[in-house]
Amino acid sequence: MAILIDETKRVLVQGITGREGQARTRLMREYGTQVVAGVTRGKGGQSVLGGPVFDTAQEAVKSLGEIDISVLFVPAADVKDAAISAIEAGIKLTVLVPDRVPVWDAMEIAAAAKANDARFFRGGEKGAADQCRRRDRRHLGRPRNEPGGLQRHFHDRAHARPGRACNRGTNARETDATD
Repeated sequence: MAILIDETKRVLVQGITGREGQARTRLMREYGTQVVAGVTRGKGGQSVLGGPVFDTAQEAVKSLGEIDISVLFVPAADVKDAAISAIEAGIKLTVLVPDRVPVWDAMEIAAAAKANDARFFRGGEKGAADQCRRRDRRHLGRPRNEPGGLQRHFHDRAHARPGRACNRGTNARETDATD
């Protein structure tokens, strides 16, 4: 299992001005994620949770330099534009949080990712964010700032279908009784 997201990665949150984007950004920061900025079309120039908001991912990269990961908290209908914007801005890993992303949109995202040597995955996939699962279980007394593990559930694998969760290779730690 590769660790793809840790406290050294610079994260851009697309949809940061929305309710879900703000709530999840707050949680990510509580656990040490380096959220450097947010993106919401038409709201550039604002500040949310102490970070700048840009109109596009390209503007964020131009202003802040290299950004490692983009996390999308946008409506499913806007996922394609947001993901392709991040990929074309040079962000090499994009996390698609919304469910019900149309298959044809996921296929276009996959083509853009392949053309730009980038990767993307759905955040809700099994084993996708081991650290996030622990974060969501704060009430169970899990320690903070544990390394985050991401399983290789990318849609460029032969058995995966774009826009669908991959059921193969489930992270064994998910079902472990100590989790």
